[in-house]
This record gives sequence, C-alpha cells and structure tokens, in this order.
Amino acid sequence: MSLTTTPATVPTPTAPVATRTTPPQKAPPQTPAPRPTRAPTPPVLTTTQVATALANAPSANVTVTAGSLRATLTYAGTRSAGHVDVLGGSVDFVVVGTSLYISASTYDWSTYGGVSVAAARSMGRQWFRTSVTQFRSAPYAFLFLRAGLVAALATSAGPTSTVTFATLRGRPVLALHLKSGHVLYVSAAGSPRPVQLSTAARSFGFSYAGGAVITVPSSAPPAP
Repeated sequence: MSLTTTPATVPTPTAPVATRTTPPQKAPPQTPAPRPTRAPTPPVLTTTQVATALANAPSANVTVTAGSLRATLTYAGTRSAGHVDVLGGSVDFVVVGTSLYISASTYDWSTYGGVSVAAARSMGRQWFRTSVTQFRSAPYAFLFLRAGLVAALATSAGPTSTVTFATLRGRPVLALHLKSGHVLYVSAAGSPRPVQLSTAARSFGFSYAGGAVITVPSSAPPAP
C-alpha cells in the first residue's frame, strides 16, 4: 500500500491595491455681506434759487391761475406773449423790452389803460403799441415781464421747510415743502427750474420745450 502526498497549495500573494485619499474640500470663500446703501440726500434749495432758475431759462411756457384770472404765457429772452382771461373779458399781449403790444377790450382800455370811454369804444380788440407802464394797474400787469412772474412765484412760494425726492406725472422731481404748507415742485436734474406750485391764491405750471419764437403784431399803431 502506497501513500501519495499532495503538496500543499501555496496562495499566490496579491499586490496591495493603492487607494487615493481625497483631500478635504475647502469651504468656498464667504462673500461679505453688502454694506447698506445710504439713500441719496436731496440738495438744499430755496425758493430764491428756483426763481433765479426761472429767470435764467432761455424760454418757458407758463400757465397761471389767480382768482378769476387765467393766463397762458410764453417767455423767450426779453420777449413775452400771453393770453389772459379775466372778469369775463380777455387780453392778448406781446412785450419786447418794455414796449407793450396789446389787444384789449373797451373795458380794459378805459379802466386800466387810462383812455376815455369814448376813445376806448373804437379801440376794443385791436392791436396797439404802448409801454408796459400804461397798464400797470391791471391785475395781469405782473405777467408782462418775466421779472414780474419771477417775483410773483417767489412771493407765492415763501420760505422752504424741507426738500424731498418725488414723482410728478411720472417724472422725477424735487419737492420743496414750504413753511406755508404748500409744495413747490422743481426739476430734479440740472437747473432747479420750477415745474408746479399751487397755493390758496395762485397756481403756476411750467414747461421748457425751448425754441419759442415770439413775433410782433404786423400792425399796431401807437396807443393814445
């Protein structure tokens, strides 16, 4: 009887498997919190500055309401023109320097123009040339010259209390809150030209289209 010996099986060594160690991920840098934005501060404005801006504008279209008076006006340089409805009558005028071209009613000529009633009857609704001083007692005389309108605006507005940003008819403006309790709206960009003011006694509306041309009536004999 023979014995067969089976050699022992030696396991084949296995090469170690390399493993990759993933380095720890760095946390993303923290974005600093935005600093709070400081709201812009409205400029300090006075009604005198606004009146000066109106005086210096190349041209301006203005509407004025003062009691029974309604006026539509244009100012261009040293010239002005307007239509005024007051006390049931109407007046049209053009001013060049201090020369007044006016088409007024018989009532206006006799009441404010210093013309006799008899003479005024033949002058109604015709153009005549005179000086702005001839109608200085008329309730609309302050509209003849731009300086008169500027003074009326400054007087109606009065001192400023505070200034804030605002929107008027979809347009950004500055609101001058007056000590009288009213608000004067002015342009927010560029020169602080007035846009609108309404008080208990008067209201003003302004626009600045530019390029206004004011012509003198072709026939306007001297007034008596």
